[in-house]
Amino acid sequence: MLFEQLAKALVKNSCALKTETQQLSGPDLLAAADKLAERLASLGIKRLGLLMDNEPNWAIVDLAALKLKLVLVPIPTFFSRAQQMHLISDAGLDAVIAPVALPMARESLAIEQGVLSLLLAGTTKALPEGTAKITYTSGTTGAPKGVCLSQQNMLAVANSLVDVTGSLGVEHHLCVLPLAVLLENLGGLYVPWLAGACVTLLPMKSLGMTGSSELDVTEMLGALSRLQPQSLILVPGLLPVLLAGRAKGLPDSYRFIALGGGKTAKQLLAQAQELKLPVFEGYGLSEAASVVALNSPEHQRLGTVGKVLPHVDVKLSDQGEVLVKGNSFLGYLGDSQQQLEWLATGDLGEISEDGFLTILGRLKDTIVTNMGRNVSPQWLEAELCALPQIKQAYVYGDEEQGIHALVVSNDPRLEGFLDAFNAKLPDYARLVSVQSTSEAFTAERQEVTANGRLRRSVLAKRLVSGEISFFERLKAETRDAQQYLLSAPAILACQQGDVTMPRYLAFLHNAFHHVKHTVPLMMACGTRLGDSKEWLRAAITEYIEEEYGHHEWILDDIAQAGGNKEQARHSKPNFATEMMVSYAYDSVNRGNPVSLFGMVWVLEGTSVNLATPMADVIRAKLDLPKAACRYLYSHGSLDLEHIDFFEKLMNRIDDPADQQAIIHMAQRMYRLYGDMFRSLPMEA
Repeated sequence: MLFEQLAKALVKNSCALKTETQQLSGPDLLAAADKLAERLASLGIKRLGLLMDNEPNWAIVDLAALKLKLVLVPIPTFFSRAQQMHLISDAGLDAVIAPVALPMARESLAIEQGVLSLLLAGTTKALPEGTAKITYTSGTTGAPKGVCLSQQNMLAVANSLVDVTGSLGVEHHLCVLPLAVLLENLGGLYVPWLAGACVTLLPMKSLGMTGSSELDVTEMLGALSRLQPQSLILVPGLLPVLLAGRAKGLPDSYRFIALGGGKTAKQLLAQAQELKLPVFEGYGLSEAASVVALNSPEHQRLGTVGKVLPHVDVKLSDQGEVLVKGNSFLGYLGDSQQQLEWLATGDLGEISEDGFLTILGRLKDTIVTNMGRNVSPQWLEAELCALPQIKQAYVYGDEEQGIHALVVSNDPRLEGFLDAFNAKLPDYARLVSVQSTSEAFTAERQEVTANGRLRRSVLAKRLVSGEISFFERLKAETRDAQQYLLSAPAILACQQGDVTMPRYLAFLHNAFHHVKHTVPLMMACGTRLGDSKEWLRAAITEYIEEEYGHHEWILDDIAQAGGNKEQARHSKPNFATEMMVSYAYDSVNRGNPVSLFGMVWVLEGTSVNLATPMADVIRAKLDLPKAACRYLYSHGSLDLEHIDFFEKLMNRIDDPADQQAIIHMAQRMYRLYGDMFRSLPMEA
């Protein structure tokens, strides 16, 4: 099994792990993992989450989980708080190890690796037998799924990678991708350890990386120059950094640089070869436990992803889809469907007579032109991103509209490049138009995955006839104002598990005094709409039907939490809440009635991100029944359904005056709603 193989290699390793200030031998790591495993076993933990930056404690927890044969679920630090909470709930975790206690913990225990948060029992999805790790797919569409992998799955990949790279004598690997990404977990920890090498771990910020998309090139080049790694694992977006470093004459320490996670332009690979950078492109997917094929010094061909690794077989379907056999995952979390012998990857490919695999793009993403030619958008995106002025690219189209691109660039000279770019392409693949934006595609907005792959369904929503939709504009232009609300002391305290009964009751009292005006405000808005907005009035009737009576839910919550609901009913709102409600009535009755939807966005958008996690914390800390948090729980799920409806509604608003009124209301309402939260008592 994997742990036994790792332990056998580590016990002989005098430098298995190091940071810029610390060095651990293999026996040191194993001793720390043994001690942690004993503690976890004594607590009866079966499913463990791991929420940490790249640091030695991450590796220790990973080893302890493998030794104990419990299920480990890495939680990416670059996920939003809402995404992390969804993952924790979806995986049915018993506990999470993190640097600080989680707000929903029923109990928190200090351990050498950080804080072990024990969680309330939730719904537990079925788990395939033998699951050692659940990695959440980068899922280019829809919600990520939990991919269940065995120790044998991971060991098979690691052994193949050792076979391919072992002759290079790599002694020092630097992890530049988060360890929560399966590729770095296997290729950046297990492979070096099995080969007797040392791994350097640094916090992502020390490498110039913030979140999943922000990169300080100078910081990263400085770290690479200082640490002199012999091997790296990169995603395509990081390759230009190494090219820039080599062009600046940075020292040559590299022996093997693996490149995966997306399509890379052949031009960039050729440039790397000219600069004598040992870059080797590969291919894999979570459902095959990461790597399936990889170029190597002995077998390399630019533009391909190399030869298939020895532990798997690959063939093409009649449609040209890449099928993989030999190391398929155990199944998806909660899905009892039996896995087929051949795993359908969803990728189009070609296999040369001498065994090199080329990935052409996603089967479902292929653009069919009006002349019947198939064009892979990934190919064109890679060519666009090879240009120095373009950071990211999204290509889309069909036989009717032709092929178009949305690119991320701050270069004002971009407008004149289209003819020159198209001249290098076959006529059937040329772009009709290119639209530029300075706002990067980010994982936080679910536009890209952890390893940089585009989420096409999300980016498609960002485009309406080649333009950013009004809903996207509303989100973008109110993001700064939103921070005033999210930074309210009461909200920050709740996220850290600091909740008191007086503060919760004060929140409910204030919520009652603004929620009871929701239906009257919508009625007032409806009466002031003209005949041309009858479609909007119809939507308001749906909102009224959904929202009617919700203020009574809040009074019931007050009673369940030990407060006096009748006293609350007849009380007066505080100044901040009264100002918020008064401003809404004034805007509807004296200004533009459509502006009310700016308030709707603030209230419902906030509920989606905060209501359910806050309810979990409040229940856990105040020992309340679920019935005492009905308002929060219902609006967390209800408003999630409303957002899709709201998005479609907003994208029908085409009058610039109406759009500006909604944005203005949202900006003001974030301030006023933030003041309401700031009015809550902050006693310890």
